[in-house]
Amino acid sequence: SSGINAEYGDLLESSQYDDMDEDFYDQNFEDIQAATDDLEEVQLAWGRLLVGRKFFQTFIARMFEERLLVAYREKLAFDKQQKLIAEEEEEERLRKERDENRQLARQRKRDRKKEQKKAAADRKKQEEEECFKAEQRKQEQELIQKIEE
Repeated sequence: SSGINAEYGDLLESSQYDDMDEDFYDQNFEDIQAATDDLEEVQLAWGRLLVGRKFFQTFIARMFEERLLVAYREKLAFDKQQKLIAEEEEEERLRKERDENRQLARQRKRDRKKEQKKAAADRKKQEEEECFKAEQRKQEQELIQKIEE
């Protein structure tokens, strides 16, 4: 056992092993360093991807929100416009109704005046006829009295 330790001890102390060992560790360190650099690059790329994705999601969400807001405002404007149109139509209907009622009232008033004038004319004509008949009777009576005399 001491012989094996002596052999390996010599080997461990050997500069050739040290050089080889250093080269191995240097190569592994460079590989590890390269892998670490690659990992850092991958992590940076992944981080950039996540940031980009988040930015894109935010951008899309804002676009959607803006479109939704525009659509909502358009709907409100359309509803307000429809309400105003309905109010104007109602005002127009009421105005026409008032005008028709006024015209109807004027026509009734004219008709009443015509009826009153006609009634007055009829009364006057009737009075004239009665006067004429009375005058005729009077003349007939006078004539009868003259004949009787």
